[in-house]
Amino acid sequence: MGNLSRLILKNSSLNAGRTVIVSLLTFITTPIILRSLGAEQYGIWALVIAFASYANFLELGFNSAVTRLVASSQNQKSIHSTNSVLMLSKVEASKCKNQNDILKIKNNSSNGYSIASQINSTVITYMIVSALVFVLAAIFLQPVKFLLFHNISVSHLDLMLLGTLACFLMNLITSNYLSVLSGRMRMDLTNLIAVATNAVQNLGSIALLFLGYGLFGVFLASVASSILGSILSVVLAKREYSSLFFDLRRYDFASIRDLFKFSLKIYFINTSGNFIVSTNKFLISAIAGLQFVAYYEIGWKIVNQVRVFFQNILEPIYPASSIIVSSEAEHDGERRKKAFNKAFKYLLLLSGVAYCAMFLLSYPFIFFWLGEKYVQISLIVIIIGIGNWFNLQTAVGFYFLMALNRLHSAVKSAIFSLAGNFALGLLSWYFFGFYGMLAGFSLGLSLASIWFIFQARREV
Repeated sequence: MGNLSRLILKNSSLNAGRTVIVSLLTFITTPIILRSLGAEQYGIWALVIAFASYANFLELGFNSAVTRLVASSQNQKSIHSTNSVLMLSKVEASKCKNQNDILKIKNNSSNGYSIASQINSTVITYMIVSALVFVLAAIFLQPVKFLLFHNISVSHLDLMLLGTLACFLMNLITSNYLSVLSGRMRMDLTNLIAVATNAVQNLGSIALLFLGYGLFGVFLASVASSILGSILSVVLAKREYSSLFFDLRRYDFASIRDLFKFSLKIYFINTSGNFIVSTNKFLISAIAGLQFVAYYEIGWKIVNQVRVFFQNILEPIYPASSIIVSSEAEHDGERRKKAFNKAFKYLLLLSGVAYCAMFLLSYPFIFFWLGEKYVQISLIVIIIGIGNWFNLQTAVGFYFLMALNRLHSAVKSAIFSLAGNFALGLLSWYFFGFYGMLAGFSLGLSLASIWFIFQARREV
């Protein structure tokens, strides 16, 4: 357990460092991009991203399932090994002291092959679904464009919509390779990919804006970032887990069906969250206009940077808890509860302090960062930040319940969150306008999150 605890601490520290670097890049580049594009053009780009982000609905929960699968195949003693017993040769097997050691190697090797086969099948599934979605998007692009942008004239809008969607789909297809690295607890590599892609996205956008490419330059930087991320994910995962392969002829529908039994609930939970974030932007666009979409997007970015900092610190809990659950004896149930309570208390305290500081500093920060013209965003930060903080507290319980495959409460919470977000948001808009709608969004998320927290404490 000591080795695993040290690895969790190391990976949490690496994730925290990555978040700081990415946040600094965002802090430096966002005001430059905003001033170069203007609020309306920035709002258009936010809607392009929101349109493409619906590709995340195709994730099917396979990423979390693959992380759990890879993590569960390891034991705590071999957690530091980058080349596990999966690839031991016959010569190495002959050095084993007894027949039990040889049988263990054979079982692990078979397990590794099964995992590689399942990953191959998930990648092919993503390719098939992505191709179908892209063709449908191309066919129905004009009515979709009219629905989202009405009569707004934007150069290269068709290309940006389909190109950004293609990038999201490409990242989806290669996302399971990132999950392999997470399952192997190689957050050093996942963080390398995240920093590299963010640097290309942000710094590339600045460079192309200075060269006069405008909004299209931001799009080109996004394409370059996506291609780089996909290439790095595949190359590093293959190096780390050498039994991986890609073969269209070895598609295994049965393994996908079995994997989907676990991933379906995760898919619904993740999809509901993505749907809320993207659809809220379209609601704001229809009700308040593109300028307020830009304000909401920037406010959400600020809140999300703080949230992601804590989520990244907590991220190693999921593969680690999967390792513990896969090999736990009777007494480990109590150990698991202690680990859950400890993580939850630290998250509650530290995130509470961080969010309060964010609320207090939001006005002077935005005044210094973006200028007096945008200080109203500080109120947006406070309103959506409250709901975001309550939702962050669900992370520990969600990771543990995923490892235990007990996700009924999380599914119910997602349903409550969807219903509350739109019902309370639209009702509050009717009575209180734009800021009332944001408060309704936040209240719906808070109530669903509080319910789940109490359920998770009972079930872990």
